Amino acid sequence: MFRLAYCNWSRARGTTTAFVEPMPGETCRVTLSLPRYVDVQPGTHAYLRFSGVRSWENHPFSIAWVEHTTEDELLPISEKDVGAGTSRSFSVKKPVATSVSFVIGAHSGFTRKLYNRAVAGTADLRRPGITIRAAFEGPYAGHHSLDSYGTAVLFCGATGITHQISYLRHLVEGYADGTVATRRVVLIWIVRDFESLEWIRPWMDAILRLPRRKEILHIKLFVTRPKNPREMASASRSVQMFPGRPNIPMLLAKEVSEQQGAMCVTVCGPGGLADDVRHAVRGCQRERGTVIDFVEESFTW
Repeated sequence: MFRLAYCNWSRARGTTTAFVEPMPGETCRVTLSLPRYVDVQPGTHAYLRFSGVRSWENHPFSIAWVEHTTEDELLPISEKDVGAGTSRSFSVKKPVATSVSFVIGAHSGFTRKLYNRAVAGTADLRRPGITIRAAFEGPYAGHHSLDSYGTAVLFCGATGITHQISYLRHLVEGYADGTVATRRVVLIWIVRDFESLEWIRPWMDAILRLPRRKEILHIKLFVTRPKNPREMASASRSVQMFPGRPNIPMLLAKEVSEQQGAMCVTVCGPGGLADDVRHAVRGCQRERGTVIDFVEESFTW
């Protein structure tokens, strides 16, 4: 209860609010503005509740994206470090608030009501969505560090991208800063239609602009029901799009052949995808005699 109150209320900034945007594929992109700074690690989740949407219920969702608001803070300098006529303080950026974003598919009950309310409450078609009061409880464990792996292969299906995209940003930034051992990151995302890209477009655009991104990150997008497969074009060699479903054993065998250092394969998606990736990992280990760490993340919403 203390954690819930701490994350969602501050005397200076009030309470938590959420902006809920209806997205293609009966999905919501939800951004909570927390009134305090909260440290959020990759691969974590939080429990959410919304005012007027079955407020007595809360449900877990993977945290996809995090931004921090900072303010200038003046720190004093000791007397011996101050020369004649020099200021006795210096300014640093201090994090004071955090925004956390999620992608939530509309199924039944809670998630369906949230989506319907976002659609019905939209007043400005230039920016569809509603702002409502919300509560954030977390972040909670589920975090598996990938920092020590030379190669990380991340599989995801549909809204399972929310779990994996937090790792993408962390690993690409860590590679540029020299704080992780990772030298190759491969994202394999399977979606039903091309419009699903809108769920994460602003975050993916930010990742693609990160320094040295092309040296480490490779993205393969598989669209299972494209409107016109012939119109699908890959943006570059590091960002590729394909119609249909992936051949997971073949993809994984290729990554093993290009492996750099220790290798980890993670999956977040429907049960069938998790089973296929698990079997492919076992096949590579058996046939090639290589060691691959496998991590299956829970996929519920």
